[in-house]
Order: sequence, then C-alpha cells, then structure tokens
Amino acid sequence: MERKMLIRNISYMERELSEMKKELAKLDAQNEQREGMESPEGMVVRQPYFQL
Repeated sequence: MERKMLIRNISYMERELSEMKKELAKLDAQNEQREGMESPEGMVVRQPYFQL
C-alpha cells in the first residue's frame, strides 16, 4: 500500500513539475521579448536568475 501511495505521489509531483517548467519557459520568453524591445540594438543579454 505504501509503495502505491509513493508512486502516486511521484506521478503527481512530476505533473506539477512539468506545469511549473512550462510556466517558467513562458515567463522566460516574455522577459526575453521585453528585454529585446528595451535594448537599443534589439539584442537580449541573458543572465542566470538563480544558481543551484
């Protein structure tokens, strides 16, 4: 029973993580587009927003 519960929890967490990754990619794309519009040359400078 405990094993099934853990597998179910992992599946749920994987789905949640997938949704978070999609949202992060969307936000990154919006930021890149915004930065591209703001820079005089239209070039985007990428900087890491966090480090692990």
